[in-house]
Amino acid sequence: MTAKHQITIEDLEDGSWTVKELATLFNEAPITIYRHFENGDLPGIKLGGRIRFPKRLVARWASEKGGK
Repeated sequence: MTAKHQITIEDLEDGSWTVKELATLFNEAPITIYRHFENGDLPGIKLGGRIRFPKRLVARWASEKGGK
């Protein structure tokens, strides 16, 4: 995660998505989701070696991207 997104425990309270789940949701390849995360574009956090994407932040990110 880059400094672009500060993620708190509260952000994870509504649940989170995995890379595979987001890839399915957005009809993208998992590598595309990884790239968005690595570029600091998609808010996520590494927990125990796995990347998790807080649902509330992903919803905000998706609505901002859809509005452009």
